[in-house]
Amino acid sequence: MTLTTMITVDEFLNCAESEALRRDVRSNAEQLRAITSDESKSLKVIAGPGSGKTTVIALRILKLIYVDEVPPACIFATTFTKKAAEEIRSRIEGWGEKIRGEAKKLPYSEQVRTKISDINFSAVVCGTIDSIAQQALVDYRHPAEAPPQVIDEPVSLALMNKYGYMRSNIFQLRAKLEEEMNDLYGKIPKGSERNKRLLDLNCRLKENMVPLDRLDKYPCIKKCLESYNEELSNSNLVDYPLLESKFLDLVRNNAVYADSFRYIFVDEYQDTNILQEAIYKQLIKCAVAHGGSCMVVGDDDQSIYRFRGSRVNLFRNLENRMNDAGVEFETVFLSANYRSTPNIVDFFNRYIILDKGLQSARIMKPQMESKRKEYENFPILGMFRDDPDSLAKDLSDFICAILKGNGFTFEDKDHKLWTIAKGDGGAADIVLLLNSPAEYSSNNKQRLPYYLRNNLENNGITVYNPRGRDFQNTEGVDLICGLTLLCIDPQNHVSTVSREDCAYAPSDVYNKIVDWREKAEGYIRQCDIKVGGVSLQNFVSNWQSLRVLNSKGWIDASLIDLMYQLMAWIPSMYRSLDGLVYLQAVMNIANNSVFVNNSDRKIFFKLDENGKYSSDPRSVKNAIQDIFIPIASGLVNIDEELMGDEPYNRINIMSIHQAKGLEFPITIVDVASDFKINSPSQRFKRYPDPKDHDVTSSDEDLISALSPEKITRSQTDRCFDDLYRKYYVAFSRAQDVLLLVGLRRSIYGNKGKTIPNVGTGWTRDNDWAWGNGLEKLNITMI
Repeated sequence: MTLTTMITVDEFLNCAESEALRRDVRSNAEQLRAITSDESKSLKVIAGPGSGKTTVIALRILKLIYVDEVPPACIFATTFTKKAAEEIRSRIEGWGEKIRGEAKKLPYSEQVRTKISDINFSAVVCGTIDSIAQQALVDYRHPAEAPPQVIDEPVSLALMNKYGYMRSNIFQLRAKLEEEMNDLYGKIPKGSERNKRLLDLNCRLKENMVPLDRLDKYPCIKKCLESYNEELSNSNLVDYPLLESKFLDLVRNNAVYADSFRYIFVDEYQDTNILQEAIYKQLIKCAVAHGGSCMVVGDDDQSIYRFRGSRVNLFRNLENRMNDAGVEFETVFLSANYRSTPNIVDFFNRYIILDKGLQSARIMKPQMESKRKEYENFPILGMFRDDPDSLAKDLSDFICAILKGNGFTFEDKDHKLWTIAKGDGGAADIVLLLNSPAEYSSNNKQRLPYYLRNNLENNGITVYNPRGRDFQNTEGVDLICGLTLLCIDPQNHVSTVSREDCAYAPSDVYNKIVDWREKAEGYIRQCDIKVGGVSLQNFVSNWQSLRVLNSKGWIDASLIDLMYQLMAWIPSMYRSLDGLVYLQAVMNIANNSVFVNNSDRKIFFKLDENGKYSSDPRSVKNAIQDIFIPIASGLVNIDEELMGDEPYNRINIMSIHQAKGLEFPITIVDVASDFKINSPSQRFKRYPDPKDHDVTSSDEDLISALSPEKITRSQTDRCFDDLYRKYYVAFSRAQDVLLLVGLRRSIYGNKGKTIPNVGTGWTRDNDWAWGNGLEKLNITMI
């Protein structure tokens, strides 16, 4: 496919290493090989943390374009998150332009200069697999077909309830359904959790390409899922697994589309599922058959999305699984770490090889080697206190000393003094990573994020943690929901809901809605804000009573417009970054709820015989069912993509999963702040037990029984593997300082009893590899 070469490989590398771009590629033999390999060679790139994989992907694509004259539209590049896809696209276009500027300085013919000038980098097909699939199904649909409407999880949950659980008549067979779910999951999910379990199982079945007709062991569950999927088909709606299924049909059956790509790039392949693998295999097969190639990039040690259906063995066994696609892979190890200091790299290197049981589930690879050019090699730090409150106070002092003082000074074991100073950074350079960023536990006890937020804010330092509080309880969310309900339902139809409505959600959900209304009523009484001279009390009263009749005697009002108007009286929703994230989440579910009832989201009113307006119960009921009950049930989560970039002036508190792909100069990892005793209820967080029921494993075991894709590792081993990989990801986010925090008794025991914990170096054979008090780590306690 190569025509007259535009520029040579050496010229390309010179452009990349010029002052304009400053990519030092030649000094790293692994990166150089991955970037400059012949365009016909397919590569499996095992990229450790901080090894520059995005640089390699972007420069490999630009090398194909500049050196091998590959048309950009022939390149297909995908990765796991929208943020990562945007980063790759940004580098392709930004670096491509800089190389173009350097290449134009070279003594080329006018013909070559024209070719360079005509390159359109935006023609590269780049995005998440779902975004690419959605666009392809629009572009390649039949002219008479409407494009499918993609729905997100809250809408899927509402549909699962309305058309899966309710319409399938499972409500009348609730005892049988509960029996089946108890058999599958070891417990009967609560009302608000039931639909989540059903939806997740539906996703896992589709992602593993297992037909529903094989689910005969669980007829009630099967009926729910069949009814849900029937509604999707009837309404031309697709959830994300169905979107990918339709995309697979397209790449298999539409040669015009599949044959248009010659070079396939897949990033984060360790997070791939069976359905996605089938898509990639078909695209790669077509590319290789036409003289092209692929680059598959991943790291099995960083596979932490098993709960979303990823199958790490697809990457580990890539060569065998792609045999029938006619592709042979060369393996490249990116083992140079440019992110972290030598001490940090040595720490996470030692961690990932602690457990013998994990090694059989890993790709054997070189250990990472720090290639940081400038650094202060701080020792690994530890901070362990008697309770979460004390830990938060000392952790707050540590942060305040760095951000507002002269730095935090400490003495290591060799009596050397070190000082961690702010330098040119700010609050966003510091992150606290935890299993969960929630400020309250499931039994409503305050956790480390709660105490740390309070301590820091008392010292004038703000925190960014939109996921820290239950969405339905967040100040602003409760007010916008309560005020909206007062406007659309002044007579409180919630109190007269039918038995079927009660089946949708348990009484605590309706109690939450009543609580919203009461808070809103209290807020109206004390709110002194006027917008355009109008008080909140006047606005609500006017909205309820003053309307213009249409020709049929009915009036209608947009619920979305109402919510946006109410926001003006709730400063917490628009004056803070957290509030804007919450507001966007509320508006998303309100906007998307139209898919549940196939109607515009409007509230209707009619003039009654007494000359008063009354709201139409059906439109109010639909709004309550489709918007407010899902929010009150805790089924609406903050979309990662809504959160955007981390704010520069706030301390970040996030889950380890949220931090995947990010890096921070000062990384604090909570390994044990929740563990006061060796409680069986917390084993899944720290040290799995064969007796424990794990939802993800239950779905996997069921699918393994129904599918030719068998899972051979035990449930317990899979859970241990997850924990080791998760902490490996957490520890490797650190650039300069890594601080482990937790409760003192978690490492020194409680009344002579130790607390096994993967995060503190326990192995699955019940050995504490790092020893009592982490003594084998040479860790500096502060």
